[in-house]
Amino acid sequence: MLLLKNSVIYKLVIFILSVFFSISATASPLSDAETLAFASATIPAEGSTIFDPVKFVRYSQTNADIAQAQADMANEDEIYSAQYQADIAQAQADIAQAQAHISNEDEIYIAQYQAYIAQAQADIANVDEIYIAKHQAILAKHQASLAQYQAILAEKLATSMKSKNTSNSMEVLAEQGSAKAQYLVGEGYFGGFGVHQDYKKAFEWYQKAANQGHIDAQNNLGRMYLEGNGVRQNKAKAKEIFSKTCDDGDQVGCDNYRLLNQR
Repeated sequence: MLLLKNSVIYKLVIFILSVFFSISATASPLSDAETLAFASATIPAEGSTIFDPVKFVRYSQTNADIAQAQADMANEDEIYSAQYQADIAQAQADIAQAQAHISNEDEIYIAQYQAYIAQAQADIANVDEIYIAKHQAILAKHQASLAQYQAILAEKLATSMKSKNTSNSMEVLAEQGSAKAQYLVGEGYFGGFGVHQDYKKAFEWYQKAANQGHIDAQNNLGRMYLEGNGVRQNKAKAKEIFSKTCDDGDQVGCDNYRLLNQR
C-alpha cells in the first residue's frame, strides 16, 4: 500500500475521488464509513498486476546445476590436457626417432667417407711408389750414361793432351771449343795463374769465348781495349762492348758504360 501512494495512478485515483466527493457534497454527503468502503472498492489491492505490467523472469538454475556445470568444465579441461600431453609425447618421440635416424646416417656416411679416404691414400701411396721406382730407374740410367760419357771425355782429353805434349787439360778443352774453358784459359794468361802472364794470349782466348756469347769474357775484352792491355787502346771499342753487355742485362757492363760516359 505504501508503494501505491507514491505512484502516479494512485494520485490520479485520489484526484478523481476528490472531484467526485466535491460533486457529491453538493448533493448528499457520504458518511465516513461509506467513503472508506468506496475507496477500498475503487483502489486496487496491493500486488495487483495493474501496477506491475512488466513481468520479471527468474531463472530456475540451482546450486546443483552450477556444480554440475563446473564439474563438466573440469572434466573437459582434464580431457583436453591429457590429449595435449599425449600429442607432446608423440611429437617428442618423433623427434627422438628422427635424431636417431640422422645420427645413424651420419655414422654410415662418415664410415664410408673414411673408407674412401683410406682407399685414396693407399692408391696415392701405390702411385708414388711406382713413380719413385720408375724415376729412380731413369735416374740410374742417366747416371750410368753420364759416367760413360765422362769416361769418354776423359779418354779424349788424355789423348789430346798426349798428342799436344801438354799437361794443361783446360787448354785442351778450350781448343775443343768450350767457351767456359776458353774464358778460364784467358784468365790464366791475364793473371799469370799456372802460366807465364801473357796479355796477348789472354786477349785471344777472351775473344774466342766472347764470340760464343760469354758475358764475362766480353767485359774483359772491353777492359783490355780501355786499358790497352794485349791490344791497342780503343775507348770507343770498349764503350761499344760495355753497351752490348749492358743491353744483355749485365750490371758490370752497365757500370763500366756509365763510367765511360762520365769521363
